[in-house]
Amino acid sequence: MTVFLPLLALLILFAIHDFIKYRSGENLPAALLKGGCTAVCLLVFILRITPAEMGLYAVVFIAAIALCIAADIIICFRFNPGVILFGLAHVFYIAAFSFGGLRLLPFALSAVASFAVMLYFVWRWGLLSREKSVYSIYLALLATMLGLSFSRGGWLPLGAIAFTTSDIILIYCRFIYNKEWLRRFNLALYFAGIFLLALFY
Repeated sequence: MTVFLPLLALLILFAIHDFIKYRSGENLPAALLKGGCTAVCLLVFILRITPAEMGLYAVVFIAAIALCIAADIIICFRFNPGVILFGLAHVFYIAAFSFGGLRLLPFALSAVASFAVMLYFVWRWGLLSREKSVYSIYLALLATMLGLSFSRGGWLPLGAIAFTTSDIILIYCRFIYNKEWLRRFNLALYFAGIFLLALFY
């Protein structure tokens, strides 16, 4: 499958989404276009695997991206339900990446290191108070997904790193420093991360 065409479609949808959001603010067309960008990534995964490869791992991975599509739309209007959906998507990513065995050392080192780094930043931002302690659970899910991507190797960790970094920036934008350029960078990393996961998993 040619990667150029899906990537071009992703960039065009992202540009249109950005234009609508810049002109009119967060609205339903912008939210649907955001979900459409993630749907392109889902299409990349579906088109690149053969029918013989369509096993349980692929179904779980497809469900993970589908949950991200729903979360993309919902989080534009309701932040907490959107975060819950993203958390559930991470559970499905973890389940998908768990297929095919586990290299314990790469998993443990990368998961522990990434969790420690993310926890440090969230602590510095003052987001580990009792009412926001749920974010430590979310970070644990991110760290587990990232660790499993390193366990599988190849180019997969690159997508997981971009995906994870975008989630940390999203938390930062929500509670600390909400600037338009940072939100755009966050979305660019997010779509790049899912696109790379769909391409290399």
